[in-house]
Amino acid sequence: MAPVVHRPGRWLWWRARSLCERGFTRSVMVAGWVKGATMKDSLQQRARWRREFGRWGEDLAARYLQAAGLVLLSRNWSCREGELDLVLSEGERVVFCEVKTRSGDEYGTPSESVTPEKADRVRKAAEQWLRVFGVGWCRTRYDVVAVFAPVGGQPSVRHIAGAF
Repeated sequence: MAPVVHRPGRWLWWRARSLCERGFTRSVMVAGWVKGATMKDSLQQRARWRREFGRWGEDLAARYLQAAGLVLLSRNWSCREGELDLVLSEGERVVFCEVKTRSGDEYGTPSESVTPEKADRVRKAAEQWLRVFGVGWCRTRYDVVAVFAPVGGQPSVRHIAGAF
């Protein structure tokens, strides 16, 4: 006789499905089940919270870099190649910053989440930005600003100049 494998996740999935069928959904912002909301509402609420949290991190990073003496040229500029979170100048140099905001380190630190593929997309978007704004040859730098904001704690900002 084969041993019985206990899978608690299976029961939890069934319980969640059962509650959803009865009109309950898991609230993202508040622990517990809420009657009357749909799962789609909960997912939209989570997506909205993530966008606002990322925007807050970009605001914090922009203020930090401006206090360090850099001049903000552009924010959230996007094109077909990708998006540039912050474009700044430091003297004669144009600085392209990728901002990563995290509230926990379960999935790694904010700076670890910038993959080589993301760095390539930022470089291509930066080339497009320089072309669109008619900037001739100039020195460029690609930075990462890691904002770590633990729940209930003080946020910290780490600026990695020349990250890629």
